Formats: sequence, structure tokens, C-alpha cells
Amino acid sequence: MHLNDQKQIYIQQTLEPFEFVGFETRNKYLILNQQSQQIGFAAEQRKGLLDTLLRQFLGHWRSFEVSLFNPHRQKLYSLHHPFRFYFYELNITNRDGQLVGSIQRRFGILSKNFDILNERGQVVFTLRAGLFRIWKFPILRRNQEVANITKKMGKILTEVFTDKDLFQINCENSTITEQEKLLLIALTLMIDLKYFENNKANIIDVFD
Repeated sequence: MHLNDQKQIYIQQTLEPFEFVGFETRNKYLILNQQSQQIGFAAEQRKGLLDTLLRQFLGHWRSFEVSLFNPHRQKLYSLHHPFRFYFYELNITNRDGQLVGSIQRRFGILSKNFDILNERGQVVFTLRAGLFRIWKFPILRRNQEVANITKKMGKILTEVFTDKDLFQINCENSTITEQEKLLLIALTLMIDLKYFENNKANIIDVFD
């Protein structure tokens, strides 16, 4: 994926038929630029029947792995989330298995607090969102907002009956590197899987 020149990145979940009847299927996403051209693709990896059952009963607490591809479906990165009840963690590795960065949830009372770290374990961004700030997630560097992630509302029926989500990453700040934009894509996918995957539980997830 070529991210250097991208000031706005869109992540659009693709819809599978079972999602119309409330049965959670594997998550897949298109990664688009500002001109709606595809620059990447993301897909949660299947792990058989057990994974399907865990998805239904554990929801966003389950472990999962998401692969990132270029437009030609060549795998570039893996995102791995181990089983966690509260202190969520997402590790991003390249195709050689080398760590590119990670996302770690920090303790917060009635708030969403995440640190975004580079491959050396240094914090490059923080996400701090209050209890009722559901649709917009500010990205801070040294307590200054340098980017944000926004969930775009779709058609009402689509939002109510399916989990088809559209997110916009605004990263116009010139200090944000290509690798850091990759971490913001990973963060956006984590936000969707944690807070919007199961719309029936969204009210509960606000407090999670």
C-alpha cells in the first residue's frame, strides 16, 4: 500500500449475506483513497468452526487475526489480537514476521484510552475519547490533535440491520509518516471490531 500521499483514507466494510439475519461472518474491508480508488484490502482470517462459535459467544473479546493486502491481494501485514477482557492489544507485523507497531488499551474511567506504539515500543500517538464521544476518535501527539478517525453514518436500515461500516481517517498533518498511517489503519480496524462489530451490543460497548 502506498500511503505517503494520502491525506484521507477510507475503510469500507464489505457485506456478507448472513449479516442480514444477524449471524456474524468474517469481516472484510476495502481500503480506499480520497478518490474512492482501492489502495488495499483487509480480511479477518477464518479458523474453522470453533472460531465461528467464539465469534457468536465472545464477540469482540475473542482473539482474531486480520491480514492486510495490496490491491492485487498480495499479503503485506498481519494484525493479531489475543484474547482480552479489558486491556486490548493489537500487534502489527510485516510479511517477514517483524513487528511494525502495536496498539494497547490503557486504563480509563468511563473513557477509551489507547497508546499507538512503533516497532521500538515508543508511543507515537494516543487516542483519548470520552464516554459519549462515539463517532469521532481524536488522535493526539504530545497532547495535540494531529489526526482523527470518524465513523460515517450510512443508510438507516443498513446501520440498524447490518454491521456495514465506513470510517474516514483524516491525516493531513505533514509530520505523519507512511508507517504511522499504517498504524492508524490498524487502529481503525480495531475500533470497528471492538465497538461496532455487533450493533446489538453497542450500548453496552460504550461503557467497555
